[in-house]
Amino acid sequence: MAGRTREELEAENARLDLRVRGLERELAHRDAKVAEQDERLRKLEVLVEELRRRGKRQAAPFSKGNPVLKPRTPGRKSGGPGRFVRSTVSA
Repeated sequence: MAGRTREELEAENARLDLRVRGLERELAHRDAKVAEQDERLRKLEVLVEELRRRGKRQAAPFSKGNPVLKPRTPGRKSGGPGRFVRSTVSA
């Protein structure tokens, strides 16, 4: 026992127990902080990915106002002037 008395060993044991408890509290605090930072990192990675995808998204065309309630049908009206024909110049 290297010449130490029982009281000395018990006192050292109590001191070491206090030190272990303090270190365990510090470790628990650091574990909580690491978990909090991991969660923050996960949220930031999600945000970065969302912004990256948003940057690749094609822009929407410019609005031309409100849509027309009754739009006209496309094309020429029936019974109109017919095909376009160039007139010949007579000499």
